[in-house]
Amino acid sequence: MRDNTLVTIIVTEHNKQNYIRKCLLSILNQGYKNINVLVIDDGSTDDSAEVIKSICNHDTRFNYYYQENRGVSSARNYGLNKAKGKYVLFIDGDDFVDSDYVETFLKYKDFDLVVGGYRRIEEGRKSIEIKPSEKVVFYEDFENSFFNKEAFEYIGLPISKLFNLKIIKEHNLKFDTNTDLGEDTIFDFSYMKYISKVKLISYSGYNNLILPGTLSRKPRRNLWQLSVYLIDSLNTIFDFKYDEYWQFMYIRAIAIEISSMSRKYRDFKNAIRLIRKNPDFKYVKYQKINGTKDKINYLIIKFNAINVGYILYCVKHILVKR
Repeated sequence: MRDNTLVTIIVTEHNKQNYIRKCLLSILNQGYKNINVLVIDDGSTDDSAEVIKSICNHDTRFNYYYQENRGVSSARNYGLNKAKGKYVLFIDGDDFVDSDYVETFLKYKDFDLVVGGYRRIEEGRKSIEIKPSEKVVFYEDFENSFFNKEAFEYIGLPISKLFNLKIIKEHNLKFDTNTDLGEDTIFDFSYMKYISKVKLISYSGYNNLILPGTLSRKPRRNLWQLSVYLIDSLNTIFDFKYDEYWQFMYIRAIAIEISSMSRKYRDFKNAIRLIRKNPDFKYVKYQKINGTKDKINYLIIKFNAINVGYILYCVKHILVKR
């Protein structure tokens, strides 16, 4: 018997007039037809609205909503308030999906969370396919399975996931509007707190465009503070403070902070000092750090070797540029 379950697809966008049509057409071309598409325009000032309305006016399954610019978390929450049916998918307005995207996830709808992969597409570079191995992960193994470098590439994003809308509604789950870093990760793991198992599928029908100038690519002056907020938020869910999973997140935050800085000596010095001042740094265990780069970062911070660290930092950027 053919499945006819209603699936809500929440599309969020801000000033994506050059991409939103391709995104919506990829949804329009889904093999699975019983979909409710909510397009949330987060205060666009370009011609996005006209593009979106041109599609909504020809297909009653597509619905356009506008809000003043409050950020992607607020836009997703707006969509959740309007969502109906049994399941929900999130798609960013500058991305697009393969025609079998919805029906592929629905094959595993008996699981409370289905997690797939995606293709990372960046102009001038070969696309990268990121996807999990096919398996079922039970609650007691969530931390061990997902708090590692490989899994975090796909588990911490809201894309390429089929959520059970009833669970979201029952527990009043929302995207955190107090941060614009890792808010999707906080949502995903908050959701996982209320389920017993996750189905991972080796499928990458989501196409994730990496665009210059988007929020995720912009340098941030408060990046370290946002990373600490993310770690603390996840700790309230898993109570993992100072264990190996906390250490993974903390070392990851250090790596992100150092790699995203400008190349000015002053910025490098301030970043190292900021991390050293954090009271949790002393709980990082060198012997449990994996990877040479992370070990070097740790030693630079621990011994306040700013000059040596800055030289290594500059040499790395020169080699990467070549």
